[in-house]
Amino acid sequence: MIPVPCSAGSFSSTGIAPCSLCDRLSFQPNNESRICVPCPGTSATAHLGSKSAQDCIGKLKEGAPELTIRSVGQSVLALFQREPIKMQY
Repeated sequence: MIPVPCSAGSFSSTGIAPCSLCDRLSFQPNNESRICVPCPGTSATAHLGSKSAQDCIGKLKEGAPELTIRSVGQSVLALFQREPIKMQY
């Protein structure tokens, strides 16, 4: 089977499928990425899977933080207002 690289706006622990979309606090302009780039300051994107820093335009409403859960290898990474919490399962 031919490996399929993650496309811009997504990532995985290897940069190869299966991939997850970048959350609303980040973006990724490149293919085959292992991480998403955080939006500057408290800005956020309008949708998941953003491909450009220019998508980081709005702010998350105070009191309504975003919770994102990602599977990375044998761990679950929960991001709560950019504070990572690693949980084993």
